[in-house]
Amino acid sequence: MNLLVEQSLNGARQRNLLRSMLNSKVFKFGEFVLKSGQTSPIYIDLRECFGYADLMGLACDGLKSLIGTADVSFDAIVGVPYAALPYATLVSYHNSKPLIIIRKEAKSYGTKKLVEGLYKKGEKVIVIEDVVTTGGSIKDVVNILRDEELIVEHVFCLLDREQGGAEKLKEHGITLHSLLNMGTVLTFLRAVDAIDDETSSKIISALNLPYKELKHLQVSPEMEDLTRLPLCNLGRLPLEERAKQAVCPLNKKIFSLMLKKNSNLCLAVDYTEAEKILQLVEKAAPFVVAIKVHADAITDFSTDFTAKLVRLANDHEFVIFEDRKFGDTGNTNILQLKGAQRIAEWADVVTVHAVQGSDSNGAIFRQ
Repeated sequence: MNLLVEQSLNGARQRNLLRSMLNSKVFKFGEFVLKSGQTSPIYIDLRECFGYADLMGLACDGLKSLIGTADVSFDAIVGVPYAALPYATLVSYHNSKPLIIIRKEAKSYGTKKLVEGLYKKGEKVIVIEDVVTTGGSIKDVVNILRDEELIVEHVFCLLDREQGGAEKLKEHGITLHSLLNMGTVLTFLRAVDAIDDETSSKIISALNLPYKELKHLQVSPEMEDLTRLPLCNLGRLPLEERAKQAVCPLNKKIFSLMLKKNSNLCLAVDYTEAEKILQLVEKAAPFVVAIKVHADAITDFSTDFTAKLVRLANDHEFVIFEDRKFGDTGNTNILQLKGAQRIAEWADVVTVHAVQGSDSNGAIFRQ
Protein backbone atom coordinates (compact mmCIF):
# COMPACT_ATOMS: atom_id res chain seq x y z
CA MET A 1 0.00 0.00 0.00
CA ASN A 2 1.25 3.49 -0.89
CA LEU A 3 1.97 5.53 2.24
CA LEU A 4 0.23 8.51 0.63
CA VAL A 5 -3.16 6.80 0.98
CA GLU A 6 -2.42 4.65 4.01
CA GLN A 7 -4.79 5.31 6.93
CA SER A 8 -2.11 5.41 9.58
CA LEU A 9 -0.20 7.98 11.59
CA ASN A 10 2.81 7.75 9.28
CA GLY A 11 0.58 8.12 6.24
CA ALA A 12 -1.15 11.18 7.71
CA ARG A 13 2.20 12.71 8.65
CA GLN A 14 3.51 12.30 5.11
CA ARG A 15 0.39 13.84 3.60
CA ASN A 16 0.48 16.77 6.03
CA LEU A 17 4.17 17.34 5.33
CA LEU A 18 3.54 17.51 1.59
CA ARG A 19 0.46 19.73 2.03
CA SER A 20 2.41 22.11 4.23
CA MET A 21 5.32 22.17 1.76
CA LEU A 22 2.92 22.99 -1.06
CA ASN A 23 1.24 25.77 0.94
CA SER A 24 4.65 27.21 1.88
CA LYS A 25 5.73 27.34 -1.78
CA VAL A 26 8.51 24.80 -1.38
CA PHE A 27 7.59 23.44 -4.84
CA LYS A 28 8.39 25.96 -7.57
CA PHE A 29 7.55 25.50 -11.25
CA GLY A 30 9.24 27.07 -14.26
CA GLU A 31 12.72 26.59 -15.71
CA PHE A 32 15.55 26.16 -13.24
CA VAL A 33 19.22 25.30 -13.60
CA LEU A 34 20.26 22.88 -10.87
CA LYS A 35 23.66 22.71 -9.15
CA SER A 36 24.54 19.83 -11.46
CA GLY A 37 23.95 22.08 -14.49
CA GLN A 38 20.80 20.19 -15.42
CA THR A 39 17.67 22.16 -16.43
CA SER A 40 14.55 21.23 -14.46
CA PRO A 41 10.84 22.24 -14.75
CA ILE A 42 10.55 21.95 -10.95
CA TYR A 43 12.68 23.27 -8.13
CA ILE A 44 12.18 22.02 -4.59
CA ASP A 45 13.44 24.73 -2.26
CA LEU A 46 13.56 23.18 1.20
CA ARG A 47 15.04 26.39 2.61
CA GLU A 48 11.49 27.75 2.46
CA CYS A 49 10.71 25.38 5.34
CA PHE A 50 12.85 27.47 7.71
CA GLY A 51 10.21 30.21 7.80
CA TYR A 52 7.45 27.93 9.11
CA ALA A 53 7.83 26.37 12.54
CA ASP A 54 4.98 23.88 12.02
CA LEU A 55 6.50 22.71 8.74
CA MET A 56 9.91 22.29 10.36
CA GLY A 57 8.21 20.26 13.08
CA LEU A 58 6.54 17.96 10.54
CA ALA A 59 9.81 17.48 8.64
CA CYS A 60 11.81 16.68 11.76
CA ASP A 61 9.11 14.39 13.17
CA GLY A 62 9.29 12.52 9.88
CA LEU A 63 13.08 12.23 10.05
CA LYS A 64 12.90 11.06 13.66
CA SER A 65 10.38 8.37 12.69
CA LEU A 66 12.52 7.37 9.69
CA ILE A 67 15.56 6.94 11.93
CA GLY A 68 13.54 4.88 14.40
CA THR A 69 12.24 2.63 11.64
CA ALA A 70 15.76 2.05 10.31
CA ASP A 71 16.68 0.74 13.78
CA VAL A 72 20.36 1.74 13.55
CA SER A 73 22.62 2.47 16.50
CA PHE A 74 24.51 5.77 16.55
CA ASP A 75 26.36 8.04 18.95
CA ALA A 76 25.97 11.43 17.25
CA ILE A 77 24.26 13.28 14.40
CA VAL A 78 25.94 15.25 11.61
CA GLY A 79 24.25 17.83 9.37
CA VAL A 80 25.59 18.38 5.86
CA PRO A 81 26.55 22.08 5.69
CA TYR A 82 24.69 24.26 5.60
CA ALA A 83 21.06 23.74 4.54
CA ALA A 84 20.66 20.51 6.52
CA LEU A 85 21.93 21.95 9.82
CA PRO A 86 18.52 23.20 11.09
CA TYR A 87 17.02 19.73 10.54
CA ALA A 88 20.02 18.01 12.10
CA THR A 89 19.82 20.30 15.13
CA LEU A 90 16.17 19.46 15.82
CA VAL A 91 16.67 15.75 15.18
CA SER A 92 19.68 15.80 17.52
CA TYR A 93 17.56 17.35 20.27
CA HIS A 94 14.65 14.95 19.83
CA ASN A 95 16.96 11.92 19.84
CA SER A 96 19.04 13.19 22.79
CA LYS A 97 22.24 12.77 20.76
CA PRO A 98 25.18 15.16 20.30
CA LEU A 99 25.33 17.32 17.18
CA ILE A 100 28.52 17.45 15.13
CA ILE A 101 29.06 20.35 12.73
CA ILE A 102 31.41 20.26 9.75
CA ARG A 103 32.69 23.55 8.41
CA LYS A 104 33.11 24.05 4.68
CA GLU A 105 36.57 25.30 5.49
CA ALA A 106 38.57 25.24 8.72
CA LYS A 107 38.65 28.38 10.88
CA SER A 108 41.76 30.52 10.51
CA TYR A 109 41.60 31.43 14.20
CA GLY A 110 40.89 29.85 17.58
CA THR A 111 40.94 26.04 17.49
CA LYS A 112 41.09 26.04 13.65
CA LYS A 113 38.89 22.93 13.61
CA LEU A 114 37.08 21.62 10.55
CA VAL A 115 34.88 19.30 12.64
CA GLU A 116 33.17 20.79 15.70
CA GLY A 117 31.40 18.82 18.43
CA LEU A 118 31.71 16.17 21.11
CA TYR A 119 32.84 12.82 19.72
CA LYS A 120 35.38 10.03 20.11
CA LYS A 121 37.25 8.00 17.54
CA GLY A 122 35.42 4.81 16.63
CA GLU A 123 31.94 6.19 17.37
CA LYS A 124 29.07 5.73 14.92
CA VAL A 125 27.41 8.81 13.44
CA ILE A 126 24.45 9.29 11.12
CA VAL A 127 24.30 12.07 8.56
CA ILE A 128 21.28 14.32 7.90
CA GLU A 129 20.85 15.91 4.44
CA ASP A 130 18.00 17.93 2.97
CA VAL A 131 18.13 16.93 -0.72
CA VAL A 132 20.15 14.16 -2.36
CA THR A 133 20.80 14.29 -6.11
CA THR A 134 24.15 12.70 -6.95
CA GLY A 135 25.37 12.33 -3.37
CA GLY A 136 28.52 14.38 -4.00
CA SER A 137 28.14 16.67 -0.97
CA ILE A 138 27.50 13.68 1.27
CA LYS A 139 30.59 11.85 0.05
CA ASP A 140 32.70 14.91 0.88
CA VAL A 141 31.26 15.00 4.41
CA VAL A 142 31.69 11.26 4.89
CA ASN A 143 35.34 11.44 3.83
CA ILE A 144 35.98 14.16 6.42
CA LEU A 145 34.25 12.14 9.14
CA ARG A 146 36.12 8.97 8.24
CA ASP A 147 39.39 10.93 8.36
CA GLU A 148 38.41 11.66 11.98
CA GLU A 149 38.05 7.87 12.46
CA LEU A 150 34.28 8.06 12.86
CA ILE A 151 32.06 5.29 11.48
CA VAL A 152 29.51 6.45 8.88
CA GLU A 153 27.12 3.93 7.33
CA HIS A 154 23.72 5.66 7.14
CA VAL A 155 22.41 8.92 5.69
CA PHE A 156 18.88 10.22 6.26
CA CYS A 157 17.42 12.84 3.92
CA LEU A 158 14.19 14.72 3.44
CA LEU A 159 14.15 14.21 -0.33
CA ASP A 160 15.85 11.77 -2.69
CA ARG A 161 15.64 13.20 -6.21
CA GLU A 162 16.14 9.63 -7.52
CA GLN A 163 18.96 10.63 -9.85
CA GLY A 164 21.51 8.03 -8.85
CA GLY A 165 22.55 9.36 -5.45
CA ALA A 166 21.48 6.27 -3.50
CA GLU A 167 23.37 3.94 -5.83
CA LYS A 168 26.55 6.03 -5.76
CA LEU A 169 26.48 6.24 -1.98
CA LYS A 170 26.02 2.48 -1.74
CA GLU A 171 29.32 2.08 -3.61
CA HIS A 172 30.95 3.85 -0.66
CA GLY A 173 29.28 1.63 1.94
CA ILE A 174 26.54 4.14 2.76
CA THR A 175 22.82 3.36 2.94
CA LEU A 176 20.48 6.21 2.03
CA HIS A 177 17.13 6.48 3.85
CA SER A 178 14.72 9.06 2.41
CA LEU A 179 11.57 10.55 3.89
CA LEU A 180 10.33 11.55 0.43
CA ASN A 181 11.35 10.83 -3.14
CA MET A 182 10.42 12.48 -6.43
CA GLY A 183 7.87 9.79 -7.21
CA THR A 184 6.00 10.49 -3.97
CA VAL A 185 6.21 14.27 -4.44
CA LEU A 186 4.96 14.18 -8.04
CA THR A 187 2.21 11.68 -7.22
CA PHE A 188 0.99 13.98 -4.44
CA LEU A 189 1.16 17.11 -6.61
CA ARG A 190 -0.84 15.34 -9.32
CA ALA A 191 -3.36 13.99 -6.79
CA VAL A 192 -4.16 17.50 -5.47
CA ASP A 193 -4.15 19.01 -9.00
CA ALA A 194 -1.07 21.14 -8.38
CA ILE A 195 0.28 19.76 -11.69
CA ASP A 196 -1.36 18.01 -14.64
CA ASP A 197 -0.31 14.90 -16.54
CA GLU A 198 1.58 16.94 -19.14
CA THR A 199 3.65 18.75 -16.50
CA SER A 200 4.41 15.55 -14.61
CA SER A 201 5.55 13.89 -17.85
CA LYS A 202 7.85 16.84 -18.62
CA ILE A 203 9.40 16.63 -15.15
CA ILE A 204 9.90 12.86 -15.39
CA SER A 205 11.52 13.23 -18.82
CA ALA A 206 13.69 16.25 -17.94
CA LEU A 207 15.07 14.66 -14.77
CA ASN A 208 15.36 11.20 -16.36
CA LEU A 209 13.48 9.67 -13.44
CA PRO A 210 13.31 5.85 -13.19
CA TYR A 211 9.63 5.54 -14.21
CA LYS A 212 7.45 6.57 -17.15
CA GLU A 213 4.25 7.61 -15.42
CA LEU A 214 2.75 8.24 -11.99
CA LYS A 215 0.18 6.33 -10.01
CA HIS A 216 -3.16 8.13 -9.97
CA LEU A 217 -4.27 8.49 -6.36
CA GLN A 218 -6.90 10.53 -4.59
CA VAL A 219 -5.55 12.71 -1.78
CA SER A 220 -7.39 15.56 -0.07
CA PRO A 221 -5.54 18.91 0.02
CA GLU A 222 -6.88 19.54 3.54
CA MET A 223 -4.60 19.10 6.55
CA GLU A 224 -5.44 16.17 8.86
CA ASP A 225 -5.72 16.39 12.63
CA LEU A 226 -2.97 14.07 13.87
CA THR A 227 -4.46 14.09 17.38
CA ARG A 228 -7.63 12.35 16.19
CA LEU A 229 -6.27 8.84 16.17
CA PRO A 230 -6.27 5.91 15.72
CA LEU A 231 -6.31 6.39 11.97
CA CYS A 232 -4.99 2.91 11.28
CA ASN A 233 -7.31 0.21 9.93
CA LEU A 234 -4.67 -2.52 9.65
CA GLY A 235 -6.87 -4.86 11.71
CA ARG A 236 -9.11 -5.30 8.65
CA LEU A 237 -6.24 -6.28 6.38
CA PRO A 238 -5.15 -9.88 5.81
CA LEU A 239 -2.40 -11.01 8.16
CA GLU A 240 0.02 -11.42 5.24
CA GLU A 241 -0.49 -7.76 4.28
CA ARG A 242 -0.03 -6.60 7.86
CA ALA A 243 3.23 -8.54 8.02
CA LYS A 244 4.47 -6.82 4.85
CA GLN A 245 3.60 -3.36 6.19
CA ALA A 246 5.11 -3.86 9.64
CA VAL A 247 8.29 -1.82 10.13
CA CYS A 248 9.09 -2.84 13.71
CA PRO A 249 11.26 -6.02 13.77
CA LEU A 250 9.32 -7.40 16.76
CA ASN A 251 5.98 -6.87 15.00
CA LYS A 252 7.33 -8.59 11.90
CA LYS A 253 8.45 -11.52 14.05
CA ILE A 254 5.05 -11.82 15.75
CA PHE A 255 3.15 -11.66 12.44
CA SER A 256 5.51 -14.28 11.00
CA LEU A 257 4.91 -16.60 13.96
CA MET A 258 1.14 -16.12 13.73
CA LEU A 259 1.21 -17.11 10.07
CA LYS A 260 3.59 -20.02 10.57
CA LYS A 261 1.76 -21.47 13.59
CA ASN A 262 -1.74 -20.46 12.48
CA SER A 263 -2.20 -19.13 16.00
CA ASN A 264 -2.67 -15.87 17.87
CA LEU A 265 -2.40 -17.38 21.35
CA CYS A 266 -0.47 -15.81 24.21
CA LEU A 267 -0.37 -18.17 27.19
CA ALA A 268 -0.20 -16.56 30.64
CA VAL A 269 1.76 -18.90 32.93
CA ASP A 270 1.11 -17.79 36.50
CA TYR A 271 2.85 -20.61 38.35
CA THR A 272 5.34 -19.55 41.01
CA GLU A 273 7.74 -22.49 40.65
CA ALA A 274 10.29 -22.49 37.83
CA GLU A 275 10.05 -26.20 37.04
CA LYS A 276 6.25 -26.14 36.74
CA ILE A 277 6.49 -23.14 34.41
CA LEU A 278 9.03 -24.87 32.17
CA GLN A 279 6.98 -28.08 32.05
CA LEU A 280 3.85 -26.22 30.94
CA VAL A 281 5.77 -24.07 28.46
CA GLU A 282 7.30 -27.16 26.84
CA LYS A 283 3.83 -28.64 26.28
CA ALA A 284 2.24 -25.44 25.00
CA ALA A 285 5.18 -24.02 23.03
CA PRO A 286 4.33 -25.53 19.60
CA PHE A 287 0.87 -23.94 19.67
CA VAL A 288 1.44 -20.42 21.01
CA VAL A 289 2.96 -17.20 19.70
CA ALA A 290 3.90 -15.83 23.12
CA ILE A 291 4.44 -16.99 26.70
CA LYS A 292 3.70 -14.48 29.47
CA VAL A 293 5.35 -14.78 32.88
CA HIS A 294 5.71 -12.78 36.11
CA ALA A 295 9.38 -13.03 37.06
CA ASP A 296 8.91 -11.27 40.39
CA ALA A 297 6.35 -13.93 41.44
CA ILE A 298 8.65 -16.91 40.81
CA THR A 299 9.93 -18.07 44.20
CA ASP A 300 12.98 -19.92 42.86
CA PHE A 301 13.83 -17.55 40.01
CA SER A 302 17.36 -18.00 38.61
CA THR A 303 19.47 -17.41 35.52
CA ASP A 304 19.28 -21.15 34.89
CA PHE A 305 15.49 -20.81 34.60
CA THR A 306 15.70 -17.94 32.09
CA ALA A 307 18.37 -19.77 30.07
CA LYS A 308 16.04 -22.79 29.74
CA LEU A 309 13.10 -20.53 28.89
CA VAL A 310 15.09 -18.78 26.14
CA ARG A 311 16.21 -22.16 24.80
CA LEU A 312 12.58 -23.27 24.57
CA ALA A 313 11.67 -20.00 22.86
CA ASN A 314 14.40 -20.52 20.27
CA ASP A 315 13.54 -24.19 19.70
CA HIS A 316 9.78 -23.73 19.47
CA GLU A 317 9.65 -20.15 18.17
CA PHE A 318 7.66 -18.03 20.56
CA VAL A 319 8.01 -14.59 22.14
CA ILE A 320 8.80 -14.22 25.85
CA PHE A 321 6.49 -11.69 27.46
CA GLU A 322 7.44 -10.41 30.94
CA ASP A 323 4.41 -8.74 32.53
CA ARG A 324 6.44 -6.50 34.86
CA LYS A 325 4.32 -3.33 34.45
CA PHE A 326 7.20 -0.87 34.79
CA GLY A 327 5.98 2.40 36.25
CA ASP A 328 8.81 4.16 38.07
CA THR A 329 11.12 7.00 37.06
CA GLY A 330 13.09 6.50 33.86
CA ASN A 331 16.36 5.78 35.63
CA THR A 332 14.73 3.32 38.06
CA ASN A 333 13.00 1.54 35.18
CA ILE A 334 16.39 1.00 33.54
CA LEU A 335 17.87 -0.28 36.81
CA GLN A 336 14.98 -2.74 37.12
CA LEU A 337 15.42 -3.89 33.52
CA LYS A 338 19.10 -4.59 34.14
CA GLY A 339 18.78 -5.58 37.81
CA ALA A 340 18.92 -8.93 39.60
CA GLN A 341 16.43 -10.60 37.23
CA ARG A 342 18.21 -9.22 34.12
CA ILE A 343 14.89 -8.84 32.33
CA ALA A 344 16.47 -6.97 29.42
CA GLU A 345 18.60 -10.03 28.60
CA TRP A 346 15.82 -12.60 28.14
CA ALA A 347 12.43 -10.90 27.64
CA ASP A 348 11.24 -9.90 24.15
CA VAL A 349 8.34 -7.81 25.49
CA VAL A 350 7.63 -6.02 28.77
CA THR A 351 4.59 -4.10 29.94
CA VAL A 352 4.86 -0.45 30.95
CA HIS A 353 2.41 1.91 32.68
CA ALA A 354 1.72 4.74 30.23
CA VAL A 355 0.43 7.07 32.96
CA GLN A 356 4.02 7.83 34.04
CA GLY A 357 4.60 9.85 30.87
CA SER A 358 7.40 10.19 28.35
CA ASP A 359 10.24 10.71 30.84
CA SER A 360 9.55 7.29 32.32
CA ASN A 361 8.58 5.39 29.19
CA GLY A 362 11.16 7.02 26.95
CA ALA A 363 13.98 5.57 29.04
CA ILE A 364 12.67 2.05 28.38
CA PHE A 365 12.21 2.68 24.66
CA ARG A 366 15.82 3.82 24.41
CA GLN A 367 16.93 0.48 25.83
